[in-house]
Amino acid sequence: MRPRDLLRKFVTLAPAFEAQWESDSNYCRNEDGSFSLHGVCDEFSSFFRHNYTALAAAAVTELFDFVEWNLVEPAADETPVDNALCTCFLENISSEPCGEFAREHMGRKSRAFFDQWHTRPPY
Repeated sequence: MRPRDLLRKFVTLAPAFEAQWESDSNYCRNEDGSFSLHGVCDEFSSFFRHNYTALAAAAVTELFDFVEWNLVEPAADETPVDNALCTCFLENISSEPCGEFAREHMGRKSRAFFDQWHTRPPY
């Protein structure tokens, strides 16, 4: 998966993310407009942290189905998208109210990774 494909997926799931991605406060885009998988996940984690309660239930379900589908089994070699989703999305939302909310929507692989980083309330 290319960074542009991941960006498109997140914008499809959460259309309001596009405005945040395009804003001047997005430091995950390079001066030439290029960006990485990790940058997309990092900026989306910020968006999710502040907007998770406004997302439609179907979008949240689809988001975490997408994350789960793209994660590898724990003993397998990671892929670039697996690494980005784990280190710049799941880790970033851990130990936050949005992570506690998201936990119930996660699949087995997502939750196994997430639980290594997540602490329960109070935050």
